[in-house]
Amino acid sequence: FSRVAAGCHFSLGLRGDGTLACWGNPAQGRTLAPSGTFQALSVGKAHACAIRSDGALLCWGDNASGQSVAPAGAFKRVSAGFYHTCAVRTDGELRCFGDNVFLQSKAPVGLYDEVSTGGFHSCAIKKDGTLLCWGYDGYGLTSAPAGTFSSVASGFYHSCGLRTDASLACWGYTVFGQTTPPVAHFASVFAGPFSSCGLDDQGSETCFGEYARQAYLLQPTAS
Repeated sequence: FSRVAAGCHFSLGLRGDGTLACWGNPAQGRTLAPSGTFQALSVGKAHACAIRSDGALLCWGDNASGQSVAPAGAFKRVSAGFYHTCAVRTDGELRCFGDNVFLQSKAPVGLYDEVSTGGFHSCAIKKDGTLLCWGYDGYGLTSAPAGTFSSVASGFYHSCGLRTDASLACWGYTVFGQTTPPVAHFASVFAGPFSSCGLDDQGSETCFGEYARQAYLLQPTAS
């Protein structure tokens, strides 16, 4: 395998030959991975998405909010959130679909290189390297830090960005310490529901925050 992603009680892997393997809880069709060859994948709470070798985007699994109805076109990035999905077309245009209670699926206009969806918010990196976040604004989730970034990762109620100087910046819900990164030079960043992890430039992993089952009870309320 060249890549793997885990959702709620199921996992998805991209084999070296480009085919997909999906296993775990089959409810809502979340393990019914399509055939063919793919170049990228992402897993949400109970749905998954993958980009075919030709750029076409496919999604499957839970579709109660329309998060599995992928738009047509050629894509280069995809991120499946809790109940919504965002993807970047090959021309840089951003498309989002699914739950939109907090406007997390209202894709901003502009050209982008990266996108990451969280529980009820989304963040993307513009062509100039600056960050933009939208959707649920509790805990300061849409207050993206200034500066230039190379990647972004969103958890349930927090996000972390990898700056172009190799440092990490995190913001949002911070009770478990998931927004307090150590001072180091990082090569990549990942965000779980209530934790964050980064690989430093030596290949060592550093994680901060924690997994707390009771925190899933912190459901936001639309105003």
